[in-house]
Amino acid sequence: MKIVKDNKKPNLDLIIRFLNFWDPMEMVEDLIRANLVPDEYDSYAGRIFKLLENGATVTILIEELKRIQTTEMDCSFDYEKASLIAEALVSLFQNENHRFYF
Repeated sequence: MKIVKDNKKPNLDLIIRFLNFWDPMEMVEDLIRANLVPDEYDSYAGRIFKLLENGATVTILIEELKRIQTTEMDCSFDYEKASLIAEALVSLFQNENHRFYF
C-alpha cells in the first residue's frame, strides 16, 4: 500500500492513550470497570497534536495541559503528571521513527 503525502492523517490514538493516563478527572478506571469507552479526553487530542506538529516544547505542552485542567475542567493542577505526559509526547513526536501517521 502506497501512502500519498497529502492523504496522511494524524493517528491520534497514541495521544488519546496518554491523555487517558493523565486522567485529571480520575474517571478512566471507573469507565473501564463499567465496560464503557473512556473517551472523556478524546476532544483534546487534536489540539495536543497540533501543538506537537508545530514544534511545541515540553513547557508549552505543560502549560496547555494546565490550562485544560484548571480552566476547562475546573480541577486542581497536577504538575508531576502533566510533566510526565508532556515529556513523553514531545520525545516521541520528535523522534522520526514515532511520527503519528498511519
